Amino acid sequence: MTQAVQRIADYALVAKLGKGGMGWVFKGIHIETGKEVAIKILPPEMAKDEKFVTRFLREAQAATVLRHKNIVRVYEAGQYQSLYYIALEFIDGETVAHAMEREKTIPLRQSLDIVYQVAEGLAYAHQRGIVHRDIKPANIMITKDGVAKIMDMGLAKWTRSERFHDPTRPGFTVGSPAYMSPEQVVDPENLDGRTDIYSLGATLFHMLTGRPPHLGRNAQEVMVKIVKSEVEYPEEMPDMVTRLLKKMLAKRRSERFRNAEALIKALTQVMRHFGMDVSQPQRRPKRPASSTLKKSLPAKPAKARRRRKTPLSTILLSAMVLVTILLFAAFSFSQSQDQRKRPTDIVRSRSKPAKRVQVSLPPEPPPSMPEETLKEKAQKALAEVLKWCKEHPDELVEAYRRLEKVRAEYGTIVGGQVTDYIDMLADKIKDKIEQAMEEAVKIAAKGDKLLAKKRLQAIVDKYSPVSGISVEVANSLARTIEMIRRLER
Repeated sequence: MTQAVQRIADYALVAKLGKGGMGWVFKGIHIETGKEVAIKILPPEMAKDEKFVTRFLREAQAATVLRHKNIVRVYEAGQYQSLYYIALEFIDGETVAHAMEREKTIPLRQSLDIVYQVAEGLAYAHQRGIVHRDIKPANIMITKDGVAKIMDMGLAKWTRSERFHDPTRPGFTVGSPAYMSPEQVVDPENLDGRTDIYSLGATLFHMLTGRPPHLGRNAQEVMVKIVKSEVEYPEEMPDMVTRLLKKMLAKRRSERFRNAEALIKALTQVMRHFGMDVSQPQRRPKRPASSTLKKSLPAKPAKARRRRKTPLSTILLSAMVLVTILLFAAFSFSQSQDQRKRPTDIVRSRSKPAKRVQVSLPPEPPPSMPEETLKEKAQKALAEVLKWCKEHPDELVEAYRRLEKVRAEYGTIVGGQVTDYIDMLADKIKDKIEQAMEEAVKIAAKGDKLLAKKRLQAIVDKYSPVSGISVEVANSLARTIEMIRRLER
C-alpha cells in the first residue's frame, strides 16, 4: 500500500500498526464520529481472486453480528477504489504472541484466565455457527486491563496464510500449523467447534511451557506429528492441568470436550482448585496505570465528589425509615397475636424465649455437609444413574437428562466424569440417527418412500429434545430433516 493513500472509505488512516497474513494494518479514525478503529487491507494477491473476495466479504460481514466482550468487534467490510478492507475495534494492548516473545512463558493463573475468556468468546460464536479455525497466540489480544479478545473471529477460514515456516529461525515452525487440530490437517473442509478447542489447548500448552505441543523443521513435519505423535507433558505440570490439556488435545475430536460450554465448566473446576474466583465478573486484576496515563486524566471536580455524598445520606435515611416501619409492623403483629395475654405473660415470654420465640422463627439451616460426605453422595448419585443406563440401554434421551441432573447438582465434584459419559451418549445417539438414515435410504430405494419418511420422522421426534448434546448430533438431525424433505418431493 502506498504512502499516498490517506483514507479508506469513511476512515482517515493515521498510523501504520503492522503487517500480517491479512496485509497491512492501520490505525484509523472515523471521519464523522472520531471513533478509533483498526483497518485491515486485504493483500493484493488475495484481491485478484474474485471468488475469494466474495466469500471474504460475506464472512466479514457475517462477523459484524458478533458482539461479545471477548471478541474483537468487526464494524464493517467493503471495497474502496481497488482496495478491500475491514474496519475493526481498536484495542490498546498486545497479543499473547508478543507477550510470550518478551516473557517466554505466562504464569499458570494468568494463562487459565486468558483461556477461560477465550472459551467464553468461542462458545458465543459457535452457538451462532461461526468457527474460528485459527486460534493461536497471535490471534488473542490482551487489553491493558486484562481482558482477552479473539481477533479475526469468522475471518480466519478465508484469510489464513499458507506461509507457515519462518526461515529466519531454523528448526522452529511458527504460524498456524503448530496449533492445527488433527482433523484440520487431514480434512480441513469438515470442521466444527472442537477444532478451536484443540487449537486453544495448543495455545495454553505454549503459554505454560514456552513452546507449542509439536515442533519440526518445516510445516509438513509439524503436521505429521500433530496427526501421529503424542504430546509430551512436563513432569512438573500440575496433574489437573495435564488432564485438562490431554482432553483438549485429544487426537480424536470425539474424545475432546464436546463444546466450548463443557470446556468452560472444566476450566472453572481447575481454576477454583488453584484458588481463582471465577464467579465474580470483575475477577481480573487490572494493571497499574502508568504515571503518564495518570497525568493525562483530568482531576475530578469538587462538585462531583460532593454529589456522591447526597445519595449516600438519602439512602441511609431511607433505610432508617424502612427499618422503623418494619419494626412497627412487627410490633403491631405481635400485639395482635398476643392481645389476650396478660402483661406478666408477655414479660415471662421475653425472659424465657426458648420455646415461644423458636416457634415464630424459621428453622435454622442444617450444618454444611462435610466435603467427603458430599463426594460420597455425588458418586452414589452418579452410580445410580449409570446403573439405570445399563438397565435401559435404549433410553438414551432419558439417560442424558438424568446425567445432566447429576452434573447440575454435583458439577464441581463429578462434572468431568459426567461429561465423559454424555460424550459417549452423544456418539451413540449419532450412530442411531446415521443407522436410521441408512435404513431409510434402502427402504426408499425399494419404492416405499412413505415408510422411509415415517421412520426418519420418528427418529427426529425422538432425538430433537437432545439436539444440543453435540455438534455431530445436531448436524445428523439436520441431514435427517433434509432427507425427509427430499422424500416429500
